[in-house]
Amino acid sequence: MDAFATRDVAAMVGLTAGQVRRYARAGVVAPARGARGEYRFAFRDLVLLRAASSLAAARISRRRILGVFAHLRVQLPRERALSGVNLAVHDGHIVATDGATTWDPETGQLLLVLNAPATPRETVSLADSTPSPAGAADADAWFARGEELESTSAESARDAYGRALAFFPGHADAHVNLGRLLHVEGRAAEAADHYRQALGIDGSHLTARFNLGVALEDLRAWDEAAACYERVLVQSEGFADAHYNLACLHERLGDRRAALRHFRIYRALADEARD
Repeated sequence: MDAFATRDVAAMVGLTAGQVRRYARAGVVAPARGARGEYRFAFRDLVLLRAASSLAAARISRRRILGVFAHLRVQLPRERALSGVNLAVHDGHIVATDGATTWDPETGQLLLVLNAPATPRETVSLADSTPSPAGAADADAWFARGEELESTSAESARDAYGRALAFFPGHADAHVNLGRLLHVEGRAAEAADHYRQALGIDGSHLTARFNLGVALEDLRAWDEAAACYERVLVQSEGFADAHYNLACLHERLGDRRAALRHFRIYRALADEARD
């Protein structure tokens, strides 16, 4: 299971153990407790603590940092995790984006991307895609270990992908694989969050986009799921499974004409693959 001790977390996110505990007490993260009452942090906690550390490095006060996380919890839908949000600091102003919307988390005001400075002074990402060379190597090693473990222990594989992301939160494939394992366990909302993070890192990741559509279907977010499949087909018109899933969705939503069109394309692609 992905659980990290306070000192390990501090070393990975660039904080002291005392700072990690203070952020936990302030509610920035909500770690579990071990048998002796000690904090046990999950991967999502590491992502948030890394963001808090980066905001502090960008000369944002602790009071503002705590305020930003408190505002984000109110502003985001309950099913959305904070780890799916990216933060940027522009001349002392904090800007949040989830890939679809950009806003000021301190006021809740929506922002136009075109109004953002072309070259921000500091950028802070909750899924930082710029690792140190050592971090990238460790992440790749844990990712490879996760792939090896999938055939024998899904739990161990999930832990390995979590450790890869602890070293390098910008590892899109680790997000996708971890999301898939969570999805198999019935944790569709958590899986969707990892797929969104992968797309925030690599917007052209077809597997992440398709899997997000499947997770959204399980969450009964039909329109959002259909939009995911449509975007998959914009990138890859011959993605047969996206046509099939769209056909089923359109039938569910009562659009039989669209359902038939996508099913015909799916059948043609399947026949072509057999030939």
